[in-house]
Amino acid sequence: MVRNAKDVKDLEHVSFSFIPSLKCNNQCSFCMYGASPDNKQTLSYDTTAKWMKSVVWDRVIGWGLYGGEPFIEMQLYERFYQLLPEELPKFVITNGTWSKSDTDAKNFLQWSVGKFHIVVSGTTEHRRHQSVNFIKKLARQFDGAITYKDEYEEMHPMGRLSKPDWNCLKKCLWHETVTRLAIFVTGHIILQNCDGVYPVIGHIEQMGFAEAFEKGRELRTIGCDRTCMNINDLQP
Repeated sequence: MVRNAKDVKDLEHVSFSFIPSLKCNNQCSFCMYGASPDNKQTLSYDTTAKWMKSVVWDRVIGWGLYGGEPFIEMQLYERFYQLLPEELPKFVITNGTWSKSDTDAKNFLQWSVGKFHIVVSGTTEHRRHQSVNFIKKLARQFDGAITYKDEYEEMHPMGRLSKPDWNCLKKCLWHETVTRLAIFVTGHIILQNCDGVYPVIGHIEQMGFAEAFEKGRELRTIGCDRTCMNINDLQP
């Protein structure tokens, strides 16, 4: 699995992600993307597929898919998965609600095991809707393929936790390069080298992969703080 800064070994490689949807069967109080059962936003497949032609694949070390909850929209997430090279490491982040039903667990695992490193969020709110013992058993059974993440750092002041002021530690300046980028459901590219609110680099209709990487590196160099467009500006 490739997700964090420590996984990026040089200045020219990056981990990228899709956020195809903000529809979720939960409505967690801390959701950084404002996902909910009623959120019908989806990422444009056609626009994204066109943008993917600009990707320099030997500069990408991994690709993630999350939202929203992938389990409830597996067909949608599968379409975006199909845009990625088979050999590229991939991960998916899920709230684990499928673990409460044998049928749901079977369907989700048949879809995801072998394609992704599966990361199951295990916050207090998530655990209320999970069979924790079952997930942990799966993590042992599929050692290295499933991670149950039950330890979290401070939540980002984004989405439902957004607020006018927050303690920005300028984490983006801790790294020597851009380590994590994602295509948000609106088609905007966001910089995820951050402990505050994710800055917006641009839109996939306006810039390709290489330009997005360089713009992200520029933002990382100067430190974005509160001076540029950020992900909270994209949410209703």
